[in-house]
Amino acid sequence: DASRDLSVPHVFWLPERVAIKAVFSGALASHSLAVAESGVAFAWGLNTFGQLGVDQAAELIYAPTPVAGVQGKVLQASCGRYHTLLCTEDGELLGAGRNEEGQLGLGSLSPKESRSFVPARLPKDTRVVNVACGFNFSLCVDHNGTLSACGYPEHGVLGNGSDGKRLERAGKLDYDCESSFEPVQIFISVDQRPGGRRIEQALQPAPRIKQVACGREHCLALEDADSASNGRPRVFSWGFGGYGRLGHRGQTEEMRPRLIAEFDSARQLPVASVHCGATCSFAIDARKSLFYWGKVPNAARGEATMYPQMVQDLSNWETTSCAGGQEAIFAAAEGKIVCWGSSIARELGLGEFGPRGQRNPNLNAQFDKWNVTTVCAGYAHAAFLATPAEGCDPAETPEFVPPEPKRIVKEKPAKRPAKAKGKAKGGKRQKRK
Repeated sequence: DASRDLSVPHVFWLPERVAIKAVFSGALASHSLAVAESGVAFAWGLNTFGQLGVDQAAELIYAPTPVAGVQGKVLQASCGRYHTLLCTEDGELLGAGRNEEGQLGLGSLSPKESRSFVPARLPKDTRVVNVACGFNFSLCVDHNGTLSACGYPEHGVLGNGSDGKRLERAGKLDYDCESSFEPVQIFISVDQRPGGRRIEQALQPAPRIKQVACGREHCLALEDADSASNGRPRVFSWGFGGYGRLGHRGQTEEMRPRLIAEFDSARQLPVASVHCGATCSFAIDARKSLFYWGKVPNAARGEATMYPQMVQDLSNWETTSCAGGQEAIFAAAEGKIVCWGSSIARELGLGEFGPRGQRNPNLNAQFDKWNVTTVCAGYAHAAFLATPAEGCDPAETPEFVPPEPKRIVKEKPAKRPAKAKGKAKGGKRQKRK
């Protein structure tokens, strides 16, 4: 019954049971993508604004469906609330879904949505190697390590030193959206002095970025180790700082990428990857230890982790992958799944009569017969890339059989569109009407 929540893990096959090499979603997304070994991407889930990129009018698609408009082999993808970005092995950047805030990076707010993947507007010869989507903004990294951003600028998530606010009529605030991917040029370190005095220093030269991650309204970036001055890649964060999700021991918004001091210490092993939940952040170091900061919804009142700390329950485990959804957190460690947080639709997978949430990380016994290598999480769901463990009969795990696509009432946009300050097609600035 597709209308029921899946309270335990179900096997979910691609068409003709082709082999999968990667799965992707996003903390606020109600859709997911899987990439086959052949490089073909398949999408399923909510399609209200065409974010699946499958060129179909159906607004809810249960079965993995090949995406439309992508010619090359897909390298990586990321999902926002109503949009999706992916990059190919040839370095092409494409997007699908809602574009009312410029989050597809087309150079214009028109079209307002695209139901198939269309190329972003980028400088000639740019090859994109990594992408990340927030609620309604986007980040990308090119082959030179340049970080660029577009979309809705609230809380400084575009990393350009501004939150895009402007005063509209009758004293109302509005935001200038960026409809083209614009480079983030300034990265800072901050010396917080007694009495609240703050001394900012721009880092020269600017770091070359390897990987980015986005939560609802905050971002992380990891420097390329090959270009780091001491071989130790630095970690940066910016955007909304509530509950310590930026890792700077405070809740201040940061409108430029700011160095996280805890990872810049000689005592700390180099960071290998960074990840975001909706309101929290993660890092996995070279020893595969997992670090966490921020807050999950079911944490005790007032409890938040204000700076990166190792997840002690996993201190003796090697973590290979982690993901945070709207309220749930998952880590793949030595083939097992450890989860904590709370469930919106029983996405923790602890069973129909199991707990809907848990404050501390615990093993999920439902995965005991599987070796999990990768996990992705979205709004009220999670997907796991796994192979059968020795002695496991896949037929013993329930299988999800997708029903036909469904048409639903179109969701009301969460935020009204804003006028863009980015360049429109033809190179001219978009003018206010």
